[in-house]
Amino acid sequence: MDVLRISILLNFLYFALVNGQNYNVLNFSAKGDGHTDDSTAFAKSWNATCNGEGDMKTLYIPAGKTFLTQSILFQGPCKSSSIKVQLDGVIVAPSNKGAWLSYKFLGWINFSNVLGLTIVGSGTINGRGSSFWEQNSKISQRPTALHILGCDNLRISGITSIDSPKNHISIKSCKNVTISNINLLAPEQSPNTDGIDISASTSINIFNSTIKTGDDCIAINTGTVNINITRINCGPGHGISVGSLGAQGVDAVVSNVQVTHCTFNQTKNGARIKTWPGGEGYAKNISFENITLINAQNPIIIDQHYINKGRPYAIEESAVAISDINFVGFRGTTSSKDAIILRCSEITHCKDVVMDGIDITMVNGGKPTVDCQYVDGKSNDVNLMHSIFLIGQTTHQPVRSVSLPSRIHPFSVKLRAALNRFSIWQRSSSSISVSVSFGSETLLVGLMNLNELYGCMHKLLESPYVKHTLPHHKKGELLEDSLDGSVLFLDVCEAAREAIVSLREHVTNLKSTLLRRKSGVRREGG
Repeated sequence: MDVLRISILLNFLYFALVNGQNYNVLNFSAKGDGHTDDSTAFAKSWNATCNGEGDMKTLYIPAGKTFLTQSILFQGPCKSSSIKVQLDGVIVAPSNKGAWLSYKFLGWINFSNVLGLTIVGSGTINGRGSSFWEQNSKISQRPTALHILGCDNLRISGITSIDSPKNHISIKSCKNVTISNINLLAPEQSPNTDGIDISASTSINIFNSTIKTGDDCIAINTGTVNINITRINCGPGHGISVGSLGAQGVDAVVSNVQVTHCTFNQTKNGARIKTWPGGEGYAKNISFENITLINAQNPIIIDQHYINKGRPYAIEESAVAISDINFVGFRGTTSSKDAIILRCSEITHCKDVVMDGIDITMVNGGKPTVDCQYVDGKSNDVNLMHSIFLIGQTTHQPVRSVSLPSRIHPFSVKLRAALNRFSIWQRSSSSISVSVSFGSETLLVGLMNLNELYGCMHKLLESPYVKHTLPHHKKGELLEDSLDGSVLFLDVCEAAREAIVSLREHVTNLKSTLLRRKSGVRREGG
């Protein structure tokens, strides 16, 4: 009898605790049948949870149920300093894009300004993104599955996200974030389905998770500082990326990034840093260490000429400054001929880049090579076939790239544009009869165009990388690769010479015309 009383009392206390601290969505009229729209029930249960007094409050989404919701916002701040979402069931998005009533928020499931937020459980969120993927080129914005904004002291653990329309998880303007033991899954061909996107956030820890998507497993964007990523099984996908940074001239800030003990399994990229031409700011103190590669393409890549399809190419005299970068302890296989691609900016160079303990072989046997441009640093124990840019194979051998500006360099593009404008003027002016209508205004336009052309050529010749390259010889001859881009430069010089000769003829003819007119005016006045 005493045992029965104790059992009843314990059950009573349990249900009192549940009713007092937990807010089960089923108690707010959620059906959980996978067909009924439970958005209103979720909103009501959130309002009760967020406005509950006392210690930790829990929004409970039970196992064994599937809840259909439209795009929804869980808005803070809340009265409790600790809010928990216990996700054990399944949340599904509408079955196709046409079934969405709206997705006016950036994400499908949105949390904003909720301090002390914890999202845990064994449940799943299913974004049903295939209808969005099929119309990728026609849809400018697609919802992120789980979008979290301004939520400090955030913890996410245990959950699974599948088939997001876009990013699976976006973390923006958050501090002190821990993400662990999660699974993010989407088909390899699903566009832009990043696993975790992080921006404008600090003190982030991500570990012990599996990410298989159609884009970056983890993307670290501007404003992100102090991030640790460890024991991530990434692939398929595009690897773990810093960037892209500096699009449309934006000032980038990324520092103190540590990526360790991760596996890239059949990814399109491995450890990647990508920036746009014309950007500013910096990406520094970034380390990728103890990385396992399984048939990964582009295991190590820095791309400072990143151009996303359909977006404008910024032509500016600036670049994101990349420095203090470590690639240490890479082991495994690649399907790429170039295991290391370091295509750094001709304007800033990548500085203090360290390669140490790199042992990568091609899946079909043999050693891959290195493609390295505008890099200052050192290498040690790099078991690859070195290109001429990774000079020598001795311990701590300096890495120094040698090349003239390429055709896509901003200086080269501006030089070509200036020449084109002068050539247009030259063609139009040559068809004008000097004695009839060729006047000082036409000549002034030509002189202005020529001045612009001179300015571009001067800037190119005075640039540090040209001064560094021109005197660089090997065995008495300039390195063959240092001529990259010089064809354009020489073409422009030759064309400029012809243009100057043409302009000189115009000046001489105009001078004669003006003198004749002046003499005629004097005779009439006399």
